[in-house]
This record gives sequence, structure tokens and C-alpha cells, in this order.
Amino acid sequence: MSADLHGEIAHQSTTIGRLHFAVSERLLVTGRRHPLAAVEEVHTALAAGLRPATAFELFETLVMAFCKTASLRLAAATKRLDAVEDHLVTERLADERRQLKDVRRLAVSLHRPISALAALFQDEDRSAWNLSAGAHAVLRRLAVRLERLDREVVMINDRARLLQEELAAELADESNRSLKALAVMSALLLPGTLIVGIFGMNTGGLPFSEAPSGFILAMLLAVGATGLFYWLLLRAGANLRF
Repeated sequence: MSADLHGEIAHQSTTIGRLHFAVSERLLVTGRRHPLAAVEEVHTALAAGLRPATAFELFETLVMAFCKTASLRLAAATKRLDAVEDHLVTERLADERRQLKDVRRLAVSLHRPISALAALFQDEDRSAWNLSAGAHAVLRRLAVRLERLDREVVMINDRARLLQEELAAELADESNRSLKALAVMSALLLPGTLIVGIFGMNTGGLPFSEAPSGFILAMLLAVGATGLFYWLLLRAGANLRF
């Protein structure tokens, strides 16, 4: 059983399909439930005049077409990672989390079938197979190509995971700065709120209640209390920058 990307008309699919096959020196029989991109590409090439010498060479053409399509998707994913990294460096964050999830989804979906195929075509797994020298050469080339492609997938997946961690740290730092700003503002408003609350009590004997400029005096007292509290915080070594 081989792997391939689903063929879609309206957009590029990231869904991995399974291509069931049986192959001998002169015959390749395949079966699938969904249209696959590499199969359609090879079908077009055969209609244009491609003539593989053996069924194993035809199978190699199918797997190489899948590798080519996967490489193009990985190249596009690399460009998206570059854009996300540029936004992280310049602190112009938008919807990078969704892009990173899409890249990781593609990498994870590619890694499993590619690594399985590479392991299947290894020399030690083919030692008991009754195949010709040409068939062994085809499977050896496929194993090398799939291993190289799998390393690329792993590298992109690791890079996307690191960018996710860096993005999460950046978003947490931004959230902490916002919370700190709110905390500082709330703390500075506490003395003034206390003064205003005292003068808002409906009790007798409040200071400045009979003075014509009582409101102005009360506001000056609230502002002075806020300034004194701010000075005390600075003396205590509090970091009020955010």
C-alpha cells in the first residue's frame, strides 16, 4: 500500500490517500477509493507518450510523482514559515497560529506514510523478496528518495513546532504586559477612589461640605493622594513601566 495526496478540483488537498497495489515485473494493479494527484499526473504522462520498461518503473513513476507533489507542498509550507518568522521578529502578529497549525497538519500527515514506505523499501526488508536486479534498483532509489523527503518533513515539522512555542511565549508576554498595565492603573486609582468614596457618604460633618470650593478641594485631595501613592511605589522599587 502506497500513499498519495487526494486530487481536488477547487483547491489543493492536504488529505493523504492510500493507493493499494500489486506489482510484478510486467504487471501493476492498483485500487483506490478517491482520486489521487500522482495517479492523475502519471495517467496524463502515459497519455502523452510515457512508456515505462517494466511495471516496477511505472510504480517508481507513481511514487516519484507523489514525492514531487509533496516537495512542492513542503516548499510552500517553508515560505509560510518564513513569513510567520518575519512577523514574529517584527512583532506584527496576526493569524499566525492558524498558519502554523496548517503546516504542522501537513507535515504530520506526510511523515507517517513516507516513513512507512521508506522502511518498507529498505534493503533488509527486501532481502527475502524474489525480485530482479532492476526491481531492487528501483526500490533502492525509492528508499533513498523517500528518506530524503522524510527528513525534510521532519525538519519543517520541528521548525513549525518551535515557531508555535515562540509565538505562544510572545502572546503570553503581550498578555502579561496588558495585565500589568491594568494592574498599575487600578492601583493608582485606589487612593483617589477612596477619597471620592469618603466624600460620597451621606453623613454629617464631612469636611468641605459647606465651603464654596469644596469640590475643587476634594479633587485636589484625591489627586494628591494618588501622587503620594505613586511616589511611595517608586520609593519601594516597584517597576511601573509596561
